[in-house]
Order: sequence, then structure tokens, then C-alpha cells
Amino acid sequence: MRFLALAALILFPLTAEADFAACRADKALLEQALKGNAAYTSNRPLTREDGWCIQRDIRVDDRDATLRVRVETLRWKRTGLSPNPNAWPESGRLELHAEGIRTHAISGPPLLDYGLRIQSQPASGRFNLIAAFDAETQTVRLERAELELSERNSIALSDTVFTVGPTFTSSPVVFTQMRLQGLSLAVQSHGLFESTAFLPLLMSVGDMEEDPEPQINALRKEARTHLAGLPQELMGYSSRQALGTLLGDLPNPWGKVFLRVEAPNGFGAANLTPMLINPGPDALNTVLSSLRLGVEYTRSPR
Repeated sequence: MRFLALAALILFPLTAEADFAACRADKALLEQALKGNAAYTSNRPLTREDGWCIQRDIRVDDRDATLRVRVETLRWKRTGLSPNPNAWPESGRLELHAEGIRTHAISGPPLLDYGLRIQSQPASGRFNLIAAFDAETQTVRLERAELELSERNSIALSDTVFTVGPTFTSSPVVFTQMRLQGLSLAVQSHGLFESTAFLPLLMSVGDMEEDPEPQINALRKEARTHLAGLPQELMGYSSRQALGTLLGDLPNPWGKVFLRVEAPNGFGAANLTPMLINPGPDALNTVLSSLRLGVEYTRSPR
């Protein structure tokens, strides 16, 4: 018994140091991934607490120094997934949580930037990720990836499965090998669509000089026409009805949208070839023919 106690006293610091070294390695990978696209800084030390790697007070500025992201606390736990520069990582699991996420534009003048930062403080978001990789089947399983912007606005992926192929290829070519098997997407929008997606969408398809209301009505009518022309096997009647109701509520959808995508034979970059060669409705129908969609839309009281 004394021997076991002595061994524990000797080995515990070595194990703790090895675990903390893994935290440092993970942080280095994050900084390397951001390099060239964003600048990562933090004035707080990296720590390890109760099995979690924790980094507090993170600031990330984009490459053009026009956007700043602040994260109060980032904590993660990795089991396995040891990186290998010449092969897929070993099987394992990653759990990551970011809290106190705030973003604001960077204008240049210090006083205005200070005002923008203060303006962003009342609203903060959080991000949660749970993912696993099976090296034997080369399968990535996304159990949960959720961005919560407020109590009633969030975007979440779950039950999402990709296969990456038997041959290792370094990024970014790896994404051309990935094949989707299925995914679930849940969006809770109570002002989310209007505040994030509507204006960029409108600017990309609308005419700046024309009255917007007739343009929106025309776009809604065109979308309904496309919906009616989608392959029957793509989605059932209830899903079509849900999409029709959602289109009718645009540009102010108010409620929860759930999308389930199934790809029985896998769906990857090669499936997009028809749209690249001869884009149009027929090519789109060919692309979608390999998928099965389920849609639900539940309105919320305003």
C-alpha cells in the first residue's frame, strides 16, 4: 500500500504535466489555424482545471482589422485525436465550450471603437461543440455544434455524420473527399434572420434603385415556383407545406425551423458536378436527387 501511495505521488505531477502539454499543443494548433487570417491574443495564462483546458479573455482580430471577436472563457477537453502530419488522427472525442462571445466592428478612431465595444457588451453568445472521429471507419460524427446568440436565437447542428475517405490528404483538399451521410439543423429565429441574413441576401439578388416590396414579392413567388418543381422523392407533403409557410413569413420568420438531411449513398463534392458544368433547374434537381429532406416550421407567438 505504501508503495502504491508513493508511486501515485511520483506519477501524478508527471501525468499533470503531460496533460497540460496537450493543452499547450491544442492552443498552438488553434493559433496556427488562425495564422494569416486572424490575430489571436490573450492576456491570461492557459490553465488546466478539473480535466479541462481553459483559456480566458481571448481576442481575435480578422486579417483586415475590421472585426474583433472577444471570448470570455474557452474550455475544451480532448480524448485521443492525437494529430499526425501524414495520416488521419487516432480515434477520439473533442468537447469545446466558448462563453461570453462578443463581436464588434473596428473603425479606426479609438473613441468610436471604444463606443462600439461598449455597445456590444450587453449581448453575448455561447458556442458548444461535441465531436468524435472513428479512425477505423474514417467517420466524423458531430454530436452537437450550437451557436446561441441569445435566449431565443440559436443555430444548432446535431446527428451529423461525414466520412472522410480511406486516403489521407492534407487540408484543404480533405474537404473534397468528405461525404455527408446525414445532418440535423435546428434554427430558432426571433429576429435572427432579419438581423443577420436578410440584408446580405437582399443586396445580392435585389435592385438597389427599385422599390423593394415588389422585388420581395417577386422573389417569394419565384421561390414557390422552384419549390413546386423539386423532385417528389426529395421531400414529403408536410415538408413542402412547412417550407411554403416559411416562405410566406419571409422576411420576418418567427419561430423554429428544423431540417433533416439524409444522403443514403453519401453526398460530396462530386455530386455538385452537374451544377458546375451546366447550372440550372435540371442540374439542381439532379444534385438534389441523391438527398432526402425533412422540414418542420413551428411559428412562435409574437
